[in-house]
Amino acid sequence: MNQHPPEYTKPTDRFVIMMQVGMQTKGGGPAFEPLSYGLPGQPAPEQLLRRGQRGAAFPTEEAAHKALKASAKQWEKSGTTFHYGKRIAILKVEEA
Repeated sequence: MNQHPPEYTKPTDRFVIMMQVGMQTKGGGPAFEPLSYGLPGQPAPEQLLRRGQRGAAFPTEEAAHKALKASAKQWEKSGTTFHYGKRIAILKVEEA
């Protein structure tokens, strides 16, 4: 499940879920945006969705995977299909 080797992960690191939003950037790879929970008044605040320039940060890579799985269950239950065929990446954010 974990993609980042534990020996290269510090307790202060956080993990952000990135979802593919475009087919190709100028550099040749797909474009990604972070997923985040909604703020008060936004749709589906209990689900991870694209929320502009915000990304939810998780304390472990495992926690990020669990949150994504829980949201994906809700997406499937509601008939949401925006995630079909999209790549997911977990980005490790390091404290400077």
